[in-house]
Amino acid sequence: MPKRAAPKKSDRAFCRFQPPGPGNPTGLDAIPPAGFCLNAFLIVRPPDDDRRVLLGRMDPKAPWDRLGGLDAERVARWSEGWMLPASQLLYGEDPGRAVDRLREELLDSAPMQIGLPRVLSEAYPSKRDPTAGDHWDLSFVYLARATSSKPPPLGPWRELQFVDVTAASPTEFARAHDDVLRFAGITVGGA
Repeated sequence: MPKRAAPKKSDRAFCRFQPPGPGNPTGLDAIPPAGFCLNAFLIVRPPDDDRRVLLGRMDPKAPWDRLGGLDAERVARWSEGWMLPASQLLYGEDPGRAVDRLREELLDSAPMQIGLPRVLSEAYPSKRDPTAGDHWDLSFVYLARATSSKPPPLGPWRELQFVDVTAASPTEFARAHDDVLRFAGITVGGA
């Protein structure tokens, strides 16, 4: 029987993160140097107005380290801006379970109809370490329709309301959440 040639290693690095070995000839065994985040976002609109989106301003006293993986410095920096209910996925968490967690922990299990996610992938220069190259985000963006025009209880938010985002300035948002709205096809500030 003729010997089979060993497969040639590809010049591409596919996003198969696992330890090196025979079963991983084209995958990676390390995350990108500038980081890689898996995120879930929940865009909730009231039942009667597509211009408004549920946005909150974080209460710095709430446990954002547990709710969204945010340290005290980030919470202090971003607590004045509008944010969507969002979080990085927990290790091994399914994106659908993550959005259920957002609804439960950040919105007091408010009733809503949640659709299938849109997936946003972006790589951009790291702000923390520009020499490390691009940081990579893979985000699952869920659009939802609330059953009430009244916002849920505050929970971990200092403010939580349906905001007319067509009249909001991009400078009013924290963490580039206005960019997530634009990705979902929602006009922000007339742009």
